[in-house]
Amino acid sequence: MPVSGVAMDLPARTSVELHRHDNGQLVFSSSGVMAVDVGHGKWVLPPQRAMWIPAPIEHRLVTLTSVSLRNLLISDSISGSLPTTCSALRVSGLLRELIIRLAEEPEQIATDTQRQAINTLLFEELRDFSDGPVFLPQPTSERMQRVCEALMENPADVRPLEYWASVAAVSSRTLARMFMRETGMSFAMWRRQLRLIESLALLGQGESVTNVALDVGYESTSAFIEAFKKTFGETPARYFC
Repeated sequence: MPVSGVAMDLPARTSVELHRHDNGQLVFSSSGVMAVDVGHGKWVLPPQRAMWIPAPIEHRLVTLTSVSLRNLLISDSISGSLPTTCSALRVSGLLRELIIRLAEEPEQIATDTQRQAINTLLFEELRDFSDGPVFLPQPTSERMQRVCEALMENPADVRPLEYWASVAAVSSRTLARMFMRETGMSFAMWRRQLRLIESLALLGQGESVTNVALDVGYESTSAFIEAFKKTFGETPARYFC
């Protein structure tokens, strides 16, 4: 079957360890927030985003809240128009319903004509690929990994680049260059991205906007709301409505 669906409801903090598929996979949660790790980076996926993982790329999934997982496996024979690397995409209302139909109710697609029509619509919707704010690139060097892992453990840490340069045993100028070379982002941009994607998990758990702002390192709720809206196009209070 060119497109097949999988529906699973998973509790928070479920870890699906490193694995791969023979076919490409479209990963989507109709509710809840999850993280997908693929070696060079981490994607945090709220219901507004899905992720395409081409075969046979290894990946690991962790649910940050309880999640209604609705995945599609897409045969290589029809996935030629999709990206050849992992990529996130916006989930429109139509795409959401198509994924849910294929994952939850495959037996109700009674004829080949119906299935072909649904698959055609599906591929029309699989166009708006953009990692944007849900992707956090990961470094490759041991020194950078040490710095980034410490920041991921505590996104609210406000210590400056100079401090983290001492942790990495390099000059601040060298660490700044390492961030650009290994992540494509400045130190400030990477930390901002970290804080915003961490905020998605906390908001998805029902935490208040004020608590989330403080937990991820913003000095004020208004500064967090402004940064969040600029990045995601909605205020934190409206994003999961």
